[in-house]
Amino acid sequence: MPRQCAHARCRNIQRKGNGLTFHLFPTSEGHEERRRKWCIQMKRVEGWKPKPWDVVCSQHFLPVDFDLTGQTKRLRHDAVPSKFDLPEHLQKHEKKRQTQTSKRALEERQDDHQAHMHESNTKSLDSGHVHSSIPDFHSYAAPDEAVGKVKLRRTEDRVADLELQLKNTKAREKRCKSTLSSIEDELKEHNLMTAELEEKLQAYRDFPMDLFKKPKGSEAYTAEQRRFSLTLHLYGPKAYEYLRSKLNMPSTRTLRM
Repeated sequence: MPRQCAHARCRNIQRKGNGLTFHLFPTSEGHEERRRKWCIQMKRVEGWKPKPWDVVCSQHFLPVDFDLTGQTKRLRHDAVPSKFDLPEHLQKHEKKRQTQTSKRALEERQDDHQAHMHESNTKSLDSGHVHSSIPDFHSYAAPDEAVGKVKLRRTEDRVADLELQLKNTKAREKRCKSTLSSIEDELKEHNLMTAELEEKLQAYRDFPMDLFKKPKGSEAYTAEQRRFSLTLHLYGPKAYEYLRSKLNMPSTRTLRM
């Protein structure tokens, strides 16, 4: 498999016919300091260590670093890579991840700069001085137009954030309504809620019914869930069977355990 130069911004690949030579990192005893310098020059993250097969291309060495007296081009024993002015087409370009928040912050800074330039230019015109740099907006625009655009954009962004917060709040409220009180009307509609049962269930009005969505098995139910189910079974067995057909409530056998 072709090997690529270990320098962080080099794209040279080891293959025949490209006129480059590739050299392994120093590993022999007594060359620890030289190896350390090589690693630093690779511009990698701090603490990076080369693999045994990592190489550096000849693009990063000076002509004096090579011994040309023999038939082959050899790297001198004290050579350290020091040449890194690579052509544009050989450089790696890292794409920076940009979040929506950072993008918005950048736009706000640009808008602030534009508004500041507009205001400065307007003041200079009023005082008889003209800047050599002309901002890229219409000269006939009102003095406060750029500032107004900045404020409008910020207001729109703020409204969007508030709408998102409202949406999340409604979602949480919908989840919270999944309690016993939310299904009382359903039990009454099916004539399953007696006066005695309604009185006994007052203590469980805020009981989260979605807890019964856990897997089946006695180990899945808490002590509070078992007490609620037992109360419901004793004072409203029909209501208990109705809810058990919709939710994963413990069986009568489990309640007796």
